[in-house]
Amino acid sequence: MSPEAERVRAAFRQAKRPGHLLFDALPRACGIEPAAFSGDDAAAVEQFISRLIMVLRELSGAYPQLLTHWQAQLGQHLLDGPSGDLDGLRAALARRYHGLDRYAPQQGTVGAFIRRLSDTHFETAQAWLESVMTLLGNAPPAKWRESHRVYAELRVRELATQLRELEQLCHVLPEARAAGLNGDAAVLVKLVESAQADISRVIRLTPGQRQAADRAADRIAGELHSLDDATQIAVVAALLRRLAPVATLGDQPS
Repeated sequence: MSPEAERVRAAFRQAKRPGHLLFDALPRACGIEPAAFSGDDAAAVEQFISRLIMVLRELSGAYPQLLTHWQAQLGQHLLDGPSGDLDGLRAALARRYHGLDRYAPQQGTVGAFIRRLSDTHFETAQAWLESVMTLLGNAPPAKWRESHRVYAELRVRELATQLRELEQLCHVLPEARAAGLNGDAAVLVKLVESAQADISRVIRLTPGQRQAADRAADRIAGELHSLDDATQIAVVAALLRRLAPVATLGDQPS
């Protein structure tokens, strides 16, 4: 909102007497000194009324604009292309993410976010959007402050990344189960570094491969025990980088 709109909103919130609000607080909020009304200056009154009407229109449109902004944000981060109106966005997200929560951790925000996205029980699309925004901002959007908006925008980016990774696992797990492997047979390994391309790989493991991996991990961990935690993690990252030529993004070997 503009500085004038913020000042007018504050004037209404802090008002205790109608006379003071109308003849002092609101003119000051609109950038007009109340003293201008003391002499019969019709131009000052008209200027005040014009500015106040403009600000009130801005205030009345602020919440719809916030909802429109978040409709665009969800489409941008969670879909591959435009979804049309709000009803279209809601339907597209429900189609894409319905059931994906089965692959998410039982506890945590990811599963709750997926269920909220695909929830079809809200009476209106706006009520659904407000519910999604409440989850992202930890407060109903009608009560958001700037800190809520910033937090929600960071959160939706983070969750969008996690949903894409879950989708990768979702494609591999049915194949693994069809091959007789258990629910822990699919693993996504990812390394993100600044100024470097991400390394991401989804793999399917047989019980024998997982046991061999566990034994190797025990052996390597024994060799690393003398190093501090940060250096141990750096060693793991270095090993993953060495696999980068074969562990390319989207690679899903059996």
